[in-house]
Amino acid sequence: MNDRMIREQVARALDAQFAFAAPSPQRREEIFGYATGGKQMKKAYKFSLSLALILALALLTVTGAIAAALLSAQEVVEQTAVPLAKENDTDALVIDTYTPDQVAALIRAANENGITLDETTGIMQALRNGEGYWEDEAVMEICRAAFGGLFPEWTIEEKHWYQEIFSQMSGYPPEEQDPYPLPGEGDMPIPEARETAARLIKEKYPEAAAIDDPALYRRNEWFTPEYDDDGNMTGASYTFDFIPNVLTLRRYSVYLDRDGTYLDDDVADALTEGPYTAPELVSAVSETYRARTGTQSSWSQEAWHIFGEYLPGANRESGWSRKYDAFLQSAYPLPAEDDLPFDQALEIARRDAGCEETGNVEKVLLAEGERHVWKISFQPKADGGWGEWTTREIDAQTGEILYAGPADTALNWSLYVPDAVLKQVTEGMLTQKEAVALAADALRKALGDDSIPFEDPACFDLLIHYNEMRDNWSVRFRTKDLRYGSCMATVNGADRSVLPGDAEPMEADGDSLYRRWQDVYGYGGWDQDIWVAFSEALQALEPTEWQSVLLKQTVYLPLTAAKLTRDQAVDIAAKANEWPVSEATRATLLGMDGKPVWKIRLSGAAEDWLYELDGDTGEILSKTAYKPDNYVFDDPVEMYTLRRDYAPAFLQASGPEWAANVEICKAFADMEADEPDLGLLDESLYRAETDGRTVTFTALQEGQPSFRVAFGPDGLPEKVEKLP
Repeated sequence: MNDRMIREQVARALDAQFAFAAPSPQRREEIFGYATGGKQMKKAYKFSLSLALILALALLTVTGAIAAALLSAQEVVEQTAVPLAKENDTDALVIDTYTPDQVAALIRAANENGITLDETTGIMQALRNGEGYWEDEAVMEICRAAFGGLFPEWTIEEKHWYQEIFSQMSGYPPEEQDPYPLPGEGDMPIPEARETAARLIKEKYPEAAAIDDPALYRRNEWFTPEYDDDGNMTGASYTFDFIPNVLTLRRYSVYLDRDGTYLDDDVADALTEGPYTAPELVSAVSETYRARTGTQSSWSQEAWHIFGEYLPGANRESGWSRKYDAFLQSAYPLPAEDDLPFDQALEIARRDAGCEETGNVEKVLLAEGERHVWKISFQPKADGGWGEWTTREIDAQTGEILYAGPADTALNWSLYVPDAVLKQVTEGMLTQKEAVALAADALRKALGDDSIPFEDPACFDLLIHYNEMRDNWSVRFRTKDLRYGSCMATVNGADRSVLPGDAEPMEADGDSLYRRWQDVYGYGGWDQDIWVAFSEALQALEPTEWQSVLLKQTVYLPLTAAKLTRDQAVDIAAKANEWPVSEATRATLLGMDGKPVWKIRLSGAAEDWLYELDGDTGEILSKTAYKPDNYVFDDPVEMYTLRRDYAPAFLQASGPEWAANVEICKAFADMEADEPDLGLLDESLYRAETDGRTVTFTALQEGQPSFRVAFGPDGLPEKVEKLP
């Protein structure tokens, strides 16, 4: 596409959008120049949602017009992504999100240098919506597009480079930066290790002669050091996985010692070498065709086409469900040369839905006889938020809309089959609407109150899921109104029976009130006026659970009670750290002995911190540091109550062994694991002894460390240590 064609295409997009945006001629030319690479956008400009959409369309057209030497992905990240990230940071705070302006600038830099980002990626959705975006995810998505795959498919050198960049952007101090390791002195060089691995596989498995062909195989490679308990490197190894790009080839793996000595190998049969189930086919297609999420929602059209070819051969005795009947009756063609591109089909769908902007979008190209049909489902922008999912089926030749209607997102597979097939497969099936009505009636009966407005969206959020294998609907009504409680029920699709689950009474008590307010106001940080109102409501009740008792005895003050504002208090706490941290995730104003105290939660790259500051003077009253949070060991009540009150209450409620286990795990376990566990409470691994306020976990197996925690009279841990 030449420069004139690019300018005309962008001009048409701008003319269509400016009918309602109506900027000045100077502003219009500035945006036009920015989109086509001809002018620098003024930094002070803030994107409206409509103009962000313009750029989302226009930026995708500029790649072919760039005549200058192209930068590599690493150079784009180093010269654009990192400086943009640093612009937001202060000496004390590392801001981990890009602004909408910066998102647009970063995408433009990628496009100018030949890096085309998939329309469905998160950063492109952020651009369309005029939103900011996480810095690390933005860089990851640029690298995926440039390096040609997901993180495991990158080279060892690319993995090392990315984690170095991530550490810099995340504010890790130099001594805490831990990039992906590279081989060192005495290790076989990476190129030689690659050649050795390929040679060994081809020698042992003659049918693997083509593993060097990038059209047939891709390579995952890893260099993995081994360390002792003191952090000393004791060894290392190479792993090379040769993963086929087609379902008819085998997968091979080889393991080498750090010096290139052969250790072991492995081979996995191709999907087609034995009977396979439909779920196994889904997994194989997701891996072979690099689904970003591992699910069908991120499949390419090529992946859908291959899935359609192999589904008839799947074993229907295991793992088969109604949705596979629907997929089996659908056809997924490869796009024809004269088919409408997806972005044009999406614009037709948007216009028909009466919206200019969309949130999440799902798409698939279907075949109905000789005709190709785009099925596009999306959330339209409506009334300042996102509306209900809707679907359009569009003739890929003429652009004619063949079907328009609501999208049944509870049956998420319905987004990828023709509406006619969906109706046929689900005929006689209990519908979502019927399941909701049955659940609501059963819950009203269980609670003895026929007036509860479960179906009113102003009072309840509806969360619903259909389980194909069990043929049942899980229906949850989450309250949006303090007058009502959240309730859940399961509806059997076969006999229409309803089993109420959590049915919270309409009248909250002292123990359920906090959960009620969380359902209404969210599980993150509340505004201070919400805390004050919650505390007033709780005073009239008598809680029995220790968290609720603790919340009741805590004083929550209005913002006017402190001389320091929230931002001033956060700034003092952030500057007190040894290295920069990200923005404060929580900040609550408490009362302690008649004076205001700011309780602040800061999240850092290597640690999290809880601060208590004098709300008038800024004096730091207490500081607790621990590894990044994990839901197993991080009680949210600790963030909203005074440290002196929380520690003894938690110790009494949990007992000294569990309290000590929590402190040791925060100090020494991998807190990024879903359930970090050192095995301290396993009687076959450790013997636990409590002596007064000291808990010791003695290892029963040789080579394992022991641990000790000493609690002070106030219930706070005075010492947490690993023993020889």
